[in-house]
Amino acid sequence: MSGGTGRVLNFSVNLNPYGPPGFVLDEIRAATAEIDRYPDTGCAAMREQLAHKNGCAANELLVGAGVSELIQLVALSFVKDRVLIPVHTYGEYAPAARIIGAQLMPVAMPGLRIVPELIMDALQPDDVVFLCNPKNPTGQYLGEEALNGLVEAAERVNALVVLDEAYVDFVTDAFPAQRLARQNLIIVRSLTKSFAIPGIRIGYAISSNELVTAMERVKAP
Repeated sequence: MSGGTGRVLNFSVNLNPYGPPGFVLDEIRAATAEIDRYPDTGCAAMREQLAHKNGCAANELLVGAGVSELIQLVALSFVKDRVLIPVHTYGEYAPAARIIGAQLMPVAMPGLRIVPELIMDALQPDDVVFLCNPKNPTGQYLGEEALNGLVEAAERVNALVVLDEAYVDFVTDAFPAQRLARQNLIIVRSLTKSFAIPGIRIGYAISSNELVTAMERVKAP
């Protein structure tokens, strides 16, 4: 609490501190005119716009109810026996793995830092790796070379890398992770953090059409 003002600063919610931009609020208000209709559960218009922004095809995108739903869809679609996660990380990965009975394999973080080589050494066929970049909660950001090496190592053993970029909009000069795109990479992003709209659940995944289609099959409308 700041001195004398009575204002509470909540550091447990990592959002854009300036709040939703005006144009976002305008769009939300305009959308209320259509509240009497069922929405397009395929989010066709949004997928087209995101495809243009990210330089990919619309069928390589999946829109979900925040990153949390996308994590659940990854678990339901692809997790078999083991899930690798850094020992200190975002709290939604472990419950998603436990729901389907997977074995959690925590990977050490010496000095509270992710060491990609430790993840590579632990990889086995059919593993799923959940990795925040930038890291939640430490803020560490892995560059393109480090991530490319990890994705290539996973590809060699037929493992899947899930790259959670929920906070990437806060990174200066972040590289576009979609140019690493391979059959074994799923990138998930959120509009919640940068636009400060946690009350509206919007996230999206970028991957191959094959992996996107697999997640669509288990997604509730």
